[in-house]
Amino acid sequence: MRVLGFVVASCWSLVALAGPASSPVVDSKAADTRAVIIGNLSWIDSKPDPKVAKDNEAVWSPVLLQLVNDPTASPRVRQRALTTLQYYDRPEVAAFFREVATDTTREPKLRARAIRCLALREGVGSLATLTGLLADPEPRVRKDTLRALASLGVPGRAPIRAHLDREPLPHLRALALQLLGPDVAPTPMSR
Repeated sequence: MRVLGFVVASCWSLVALAGPASSPVVDSKAADTRAVIIGNLSWIDSKPDPKVAKDNEAVWSPVLLQLVNDPTASPRVRQRALTTLQYYDRPEVAAFFREVATDTTREPKLRARAIRCLALREGVGSLATLTGLLADPEPRVRKDTLRALASLGVPGRAPIRAHLDREPLPHLRALALQLLGPDVAPTPMSR
């Protein structure tokens, strides 16, 4: 119980560390501290007591959603907050992952993390969103989308195969072939 109290106190200090939205995060040590504290939120919620987990989700999901949307927070903190949200069983989380993944104004690393979280959380339910992201102009987004589709197993293979000939970058075509496995013969465009 003492450890849980420490973690909860640390999590409340996250709010204090985040500071006002107008103050930019310039201290990387503070950003690292925030990232560790955010990681503790997912540790708390992994405990078997469902009531404690639900209470934590109700309290912390708005804070984490706000952190992801805070442009003054460091990229590491925002990515860690997004990763922690994937463990929260709240209806707004999946919609938020879709929003972040498809928002081309956000940085590619954050979008890539949202893609992975969406695939892990929604499984085959994310197939339509992921298939649409294969046409994204950002190579990092397409790379993580290919990997997310491959993680879905058989349902994710068809969009990867269809995208193979349309992918302009050779290293992403090679990744698609690798993810499809050795039984797929390269087409003239994918060589």
